[in-house]
Amino acid sequence: MKFLIKQPKLAVVSLASMGIALIAILLASFNPRVKIAEIPEKLTQPVQFTGRQLLVASDADMVATAYADGQLDQVEGIEDALTVVNLPLDRTNPAVTEIEASNSVMNWPQTVTASPDGTKAYIIETRGQVPNHIQAFDDIWTDMPSGELLTIVDLTNPSNLKVLEKKAIAKSPNSVSISPDGKFLAIDNKEKGKELVIVELENGLPKASRHFTIDHNSSEVGVIRAISWHPSGRYLALNLGDTEIAFYEFTADGSIEPFDDRLKLGTRLSEGKFTPDGNYFVITDTGWGEGTLGAIFNRNGKLFSIGFDEDKGKHQLVSETEVGLSPEGLAMSPDGSMLVTVNMRRTYAPEGILRAIVPGTEYSSLSLVTMNLNSGELTTVGEEYGFEGLLPEDAVFDTEGKSVAVVIYNYREPSPKTGAIEFWNVISTTDKPKLERTGFKIDVTRGSHSMYLVE
Repeated sequence: MKFLIKQPKLAVVSLASMGIALIAILLASFNPRVKIAEIPEKLTQPVQFTGRQLLVASDADMVATAYADGQLDQVEGIEDALTVVNLPLDRTNPAVTEIEASNSVMNWPQTVTASPDGTKAYIIETRGQVPNHIQAFDDIWTDMPSGELLTIVDLTNPSNLKVLEKKAIAKSPNSVSISPDGKFLAIDNKEKGKELVIVELENGLPKASRHFTIDHNSSEVGVIRAISWHPSGRYLALNLGDTEIAFYEFTADGSIEPFDDRLKLGTRLSEGKFTPDGNYFVITDTGWGEGTLGAIFNRNGKLFSIGFDEDKGKHQLVSETEVGLSPEGLAMSPDGSMLVTVNMRRTYAPEGILRAIVPGTEYSSLSLVTMNLNSGELTTVGEEYGFEGLLPEDAVFDTEGKSVAVVIYNYREPSPKTGAIEFWNVISTTDKPKLERTGFKIDVTRGSHSMYLVE
């Protein structure tokens, strides 16, 4: 997210009220209200979530509304954390452990990943930790300290998590992605001429790093905004400047080469995922424009499906569909046939005139989308899945595709201490799948924003 809106001073509220009201009317016409998803008296299926471990990164340095007013509202004794939920889920007594690991919400939700064997977690630090006595910034984007750390956590004993290594890896990295064979990490870097860092791993720990230049005409510092490995491990998809998708081939000698021309699409791209067969790359478009009003005066977001041509490198957009307002995170079912976007809408608005007038601040929502794996066609099933909670940025399917976990940054309360994971059932017994709100939640450290499923 990239905006900061100071609340209007009382002396000028009356002068601006007519203009604000007009904007509110226009916003309401763009974005209708979303109703809360009711929890049925009897669930269609039991609450479940399969896999080995569910990883959640929490940024305790700021509350969700700090994006709008700069007020961090820090709480003494609460620090950035990695939460590990042991799976399959035990609803009666969920096994949850946490360990301190510096990370930041000020990126797209690709902060944490894990080795394929499930023994190690990797967490990047886009922005550094803020001392508890600092409670506000004039400009959160310029005042928040830069990060550099890669933290590696031992997951072999979930009840006794250990930090194996902390390493300065890149300047304010936005994204970390691990190759399917677990031998390489791809991390972006804001240092000019070294925009992509490929970290070779040995026994899961950094052995050597290589830097590559990725050119882009973005006016921002930091060309790469998100990274995704192809299932074959031979290609990388890069979000460049939130406006273009570029594919690169990762060669046997450890170098990278462009793989066809770049695709320019959307308004403000977020993270993307390849389908399991590698034939399509799906990416979220938040729909935000430029400047302060770009993330307020906006229409619904979209999903784009790109056909990935491994033979000739002639990649092309094959489908797009509208989803909810301000989507960031994207969950894909194990077979790639279903997608869920997490739509934060405008829940980041603080209390006051802005929230009272601007629509979309009450509930977040989920959008459910189906995908034809033969054609890449996307179809939005619906967005009638509203829920409480601010700034939800990520979601994941379980290994069976029967459940979705959604992470909530914090709730609307004074000095929040917790965020949450909310679990939804996926009902796919008919031609039209749907989501079912279970009402089951697990509290985690506040600021929870990025998730990863260890299968």
